[in-house]
Amino acid sequence: MITDEMIAEAAAKYNDALIQYWQNVEMEEHEFSSKFERKMCRLIWKVKFPYMHKALKSAACILIAFLISFASVMTFNVEARAAFTRWIREVYEDSIVYEFFGEKSETASLDYRVTWIPEGYELVEEFDTEISYAALYQKGNDYKEGFVVEWSYVESGDKIALVTYGEEYQCEDIYINGYRGSFYKSINDNNSNILFWVNEDEMVEYHLNSYLSLEDMAKIAENIKK
Repeated sequence: MITDEMIAEAAAKYNDALIQYWQNVEMEEHEFSSKFERKMCRLIWKVKFPYMHKALKSAACILIAFLISFASVMTFNVEARAAFTRWIREVYEDSIVYEFFGEKSETASLDYRVTWIPEGYELVEEFDTEISYAALYQKGNDYKEGFVVEWSYVESGDKIALVTYGEEYQCEDIYINGYRGSFYKSINDNNSNILFWVNEDEMVEYHLNSYLSLEDMAKIAENIKK
C-alpha cells in the first residue's frame, strides 16, 4: 500500500532531481522579435500602472502602420504631409484602427520627455525601455486628476486599435508640431479623452490619456521635446 509519506518522499526526490537537471542544462539565449517585445512592454505598462489603466478605460492597444515613402518632402512641408501620410485610420463599430507602412529612420529616437504639465501635477512614475516610454502624472488622489503619456516605435505591419466603445467619443483631426493626429473627446464622464499622433519622420506613435481639456492636452503634447 502506498502511503502519504511514500508519495511525499518520492515527490521530494523528483523535485531534487529536476532542480539538478535544470542547473546542468546549458540553454541558448533566445532573441525575441521587436514586435513581441513591444507587446510585452505594453503588458508590463498595464502592470506598472494598474489603477490608471483601469480608470482610463479609453486606452487600449494593438498598433498598425501605413507608411508612404515621401519623408524628405513631408519633413519640410506640412501641406505635403497632410496629403501623403505614413498611416491611415479605419473606423469600426467599437474601435479606431491605425495602420502604418515603412520602417523607422536611422536617426529615430525615444529620448524625449514632457517639458510642460498643468499646475499641480507631478511625475509619479516612469517606464522606459529601448522601444517604448510611458509616464504617469498625478494631481491629488482622484484618478481623474492624472494622465498617462506614452510613445513607442512602430514598424510596417504593426497595428494599433484605440477602443472607443461605439459612439462614446467625438473625433477631431488635429496637428501636433506639424504632425497629423486625432483627438477623441469622451461624452461619458467615466472615460478619459485620448490624444493620438505620429511623428512620421521617426516612426514614433504617441498617445495621451487624460480628463484634461484639448487645450491642455495639446500643450502637453507640443512640449514633448528631446
